[in-house]
Amino acid sequence: MIRLIWFALIGLLIGSQSLSARERPRWELGIIHAAGQLPHYTGSNHYYQQSINLPYGILRSEQIDVSGVPRLFTDFTPDLRLEMAFGAELPVESDDLNELPPPGADGSSDKVIRTKNYTRRGMEDIQALIGIGLTLDWYLGEHVTVDFPLLSKSTLGGGFRYAGNSFAPGISVDAFDRDSNYALAFGVSWEYGDENFNRTYYGVQAEDVLPDRRQYTPSAGLISRNENLRFAAQVTRRLYFFALQYRRVLENSVVRDSPLVVVNKNEGWAFGIILALAASDASVTRRK
Repeated sequence: MIRLIWFALIGLLIGSQSLSARERPRWELGIIHAAGQLPHYTGSNHYYQQSINLPYGILRSEQIDVSGVPRLFTDFTPDLRLEMAFGAELPVESDDLNELPPPGADGSSDKVIRTKNYTRRGMEDIQALIGIGLTLDWYLGEHVTVDFPLLSKSTLGGGFRYAGNSFAPGISVDAFDRDSNYALAFGVSWEYGDENFNRTYYGVQAEDVLPDRRQYTPSAGLISRNENLRFAAQVTRRLYFFALQYRRVLENSVVRDSPLVVVNKNEGWAFGIILALAASDASVTRRK
């Protein structure tokens, strides 16, 4: 389960790697160090906190990058790109029904660092979800990007079972232009889920009712407003660094009244370093 968590994190790092309109090696092999603090799900006060080292590889062509998270895209114009979108949701392992509550699990603490979830005690575990879809990226000049990602999500463990759709339109403003080796960007997005997706994380069926956990059926709609501040740097041809500070706010959320929502705000961080130990002499051009 922990490995799945960090595959999702590393996918975020790799997906953000192309930083400028410059020549990039057609292939690279190296290592990744990644670390981060991520909530079990939006609205949970339980967090994963881990670091990991893994091998890294990427193969680039004119319109596709093949790596841990592949990229397939087409540019309609220099400012409009349609891209195959990939995403992941973390698995959530529930505590046993008779488990004693860990300190802070009742909501008295905003963050409880552990691998199992006490709020969902006795409930079925949530498998990791993989999302596949499309995103439309619209570049408004050199510093502003608007994107419209739509993902259809299915369980990754125990077979591919449909788990709903999510849509997260957003906008980001970068202090550096699209040809820079650096990024310092603030972004805001609004994540919406359909009934199936919201029920996966926030629904409580009759058989899971407890004195402090009532039955609940969520509707489709806004889950959270997501804010992030990220910094990235292609320090050298073979060394890349990434850092992220994020916040998810459940203000006006349709799932805020779920008994599985303990806090109305999640905050955390992630960072990573990619070191390419070998790289091709041949190259392709990439922009942000």
